[in-house]
Amino acid sequence: MNRDYFRTASPFWTGLIGFGLVLLTMATFVPDKIPSYLGKVGGLGRYMGTEKPELTWYIFLATIAIHAAESIYAYMLCRRFGLSSSATKKWTFQTFLFGVASLSLLRQYKPRGD
Repeated sequence: MNRDYFRTASPFWTGLIGFGLVLLTMATFVPDKIPSYLGKVGGLGRYMGTEKPELTWYIFLATIAIHAAESIYAYMLCRRFGLSSSATKKWTFQTFLFGVASLSLLRQYKPRGD
C-alpha cells in the first residue's frame, strides 16, 4: 500500500474553482472592487453583491460549509485508507480549497494490502 498517495487536482478545475471562490468572496465583501474586465461574470458578481447581499452571504456561507464537509469526508477516507499523516493533511487541505475536484481523485484510490 502506498501510504503517501497524493495527486493534485486538475489545473483546469483548480483554476475554475479558485476563480469562482475568489469572485464569490469579492461579491460578498467588496463587490465594487470586482474588475470590469471580467465582463458578464464580473457584472453578475457586482450585481449579486450590491443588489442581493443577503443571498450572496448565504451562498458564501453554504460554500464554506460544503467545502468543510468535503474536507472532513476526505480526512475520514484518508484514515480509512491508512494514508500517512502528511498525505492526509494534503488531501484534507486540497479538498477544502477545491472540493469535488480533489475528492473525486481520492475516491478513486484503491488501497492494496502489502
